[in-house]
Amino acid sequence: MTFDKLNRRTHLYLGLVLAPWFLLYAASGFILNHAQWFQHPGNAAKWTRTFDRPYRLPASSDSDDEDALAEKVLRDQGLSGRYRADFDEDGNLTILRAKLSGNIRLTYYPREGRIVREDQQPHLDQLLTAAHFRAGFEYPFFLEILWGTMIDLLIVSSLLWIATGIYLWWKLKRFRLWGGVALAGGVVSFLLLVLGL
Repeated sequence: MTFDKLNRRTHLYLGLVLAPWFLLYAASGFILNHAQWFQHPGNAAKWTRTFDRPYRLPASSDSDDEDALAEKVLRDQGLSGRYRADFDEDGNLTILRAKLSGNIRLTYYPREGRIVREDQQPHLDQLLTAAHFRAGFEYPFFLEILWGTMIDLLIVSSLLWIATGIYLWWKLKRFRLWGGVALAGGVVSFLLLVLGL
């Protein structure tokens, strides 16, 4: 197989592999850029109470912070994954288990010995923007690590896709002029905006 043919196939298949990710970032970018179109009264996703039942954590030591307690609560409820935890002024522990498909809020009332679970199903625009900003490797869970790895692969693939596209443009002599105009226009407009804003 010649290098030209390998380059064309790489460009083609990378475009197909990247399609769902580009669609995700295009749709979420549109929502973020036109946020006022999606912010209407009553548009916030509602919380639905799933249960309110007796529950007590074992006596905790002073070294147990909200994260240590939150992990115990999540484990007892059969949950794991990315979360945020805080105590309120009354000493109740609120844990938000953040998922793309829907959030879970657990509120543990230690004085009353009970726990409340509420679920929130996000609207499509909220799901897409949450996916847009989800990144990193700070959470030691398989799906979180897989998502971060996919983002890294997306970055490398995007750079490779650009490189193969530029090579294709240069090899097709009859398109060099208009391809050069397009490339120059993109670079100039980008620089003007970056330097001007």
